[in-house]
Amino acid sequence: MEGNGEKAKRLCAHMGAHCTQCGICVGKCRFLKNFGNPKVLAASWINGVGDVNPFFCSLCRLCSSVCPQGLDPAEMVLAVRTLYIEEGEGRYSAHGPLRFWEKAGSSSLLSWYGLPTGCRAVYFPGCSLPGTRPKVFQQLFYTLAANIEHLGLVLDCCARPSHDLGDVSAAESQVRDMCSVLRKAGVETIYVSCPGCYSMLSSQAGSLRIRTIYEYLDTCEHLVLPVFEGTATVHDCCVTRDHQELHEAVRSLLSRMGIQCHEMQHTGSHTICCGEGGGVHLLDAELAGAWGQIRQQEFTAISALTVVTYCGGCSEYLGRHMTTCHILDLLFGKVTLLEQRPRVWASPWLYLVRLAVKWSFQHRMHAAHRGCRNRQGKIQLQPPPS
Repeated sequence: MEGNGEKAKRLCAHMGAHCTQCGICVGKCRFLKNFGNPKVLAASWINGVGDVNPFFCSLCRLCSSVCPQGLDPAEMVLAVRTLYIEEGEGRYSAHGPLRFWEKAGSSSLLSWYGLPTGCRAVYFPGCSLPGTRPKVFQQLFYTLAANIEHLGLVLDCCARPSHDLGDVSAAESQVRDMCSVLRKAGVETIYVSCPGCYSMLSSQAGSLRIRTIYEYLDTCEHLVLPVFEGTATVHDCCVTRDHQELHEAVRSLLSRMGIQCHEMQHTGSHTICCGEGGGVHLLDAELAGAWGQIRQQEFTAISALTVVTYCGGCSEYLGRHMTTCHILDLLFGKVTLLEQRPRVWASPWLYLVRLAVKWSFQHRMHAAHRGCRNRQGKIQLQPPPS
């Protein structure tokens, strides 16, 4: 089996041999503008830890999307991050809050699995929504449950943070174990609302079907949508830049709510990072903030009242630069004005909110299989009563 060092060296060698230094990716990326094109980076890292810190890359994959040679510099950067972690060079104290976020989400305290009898589908909301928007989350779940028979609920973490910080093998193993447990319990489909969760689960799902709730809601015949008057623009999340069906579903929902959508310069497969990607904001706030400034300029250039996102992180980070709203706030948050950005729970209170949400479902949801992760991180589901 190829080790981290061998993989990083192979990808760097491939990049060095095939990158033509055309400059297209450099013209799009703040990280590359500051530190050099992919060929230069590959030469720095091919023999291990180099002069350029790979943790300043947001891993947004815009470089990969625009490369005329079909190269994937982001894959190389992630492999080098993994190598840095292996060699003890990549564990920064600044990443502590992000690692704690994941650790809390997959802890015995906040994780919970509730699978009713006959459960074939579960909703996996991720770590953000239940804590920041508990009322929206609960209304969304009961809306889904009213239309999806025997819908289950999984409160857990997808391990995306540690994956992007270089602990790739451990993160992927955690997700595979979760998917295996769900398959053995008879689950066939996982519905997600977080783009990061979608990306992470899709890579390890095996036979499980991973679908975003936005695609489902757009096809739900019985869903009554609120009506607005105004214009908006959509910020597509970089981790789902290639998921065209998701992009179309979000815009379709906005249109059905009476909202006219105006597109910014970078959208769809060519979207840009909000600034939070890859944990860069924890190491270099100025570099990460440059992405938000680009978005602000693009937003100002069009006539739209607000930026609509479908990612909790993007909503929070872009909200520092411009008027921003999560599409779930529009669908279920009783927002009265399109330009209004509702208040959401923030740390440390959101952890208490997540705990309260878990307790609520534990007591109100009839689940044949139920349980959580134990202190060793293993999922323990109680069998249905005989």
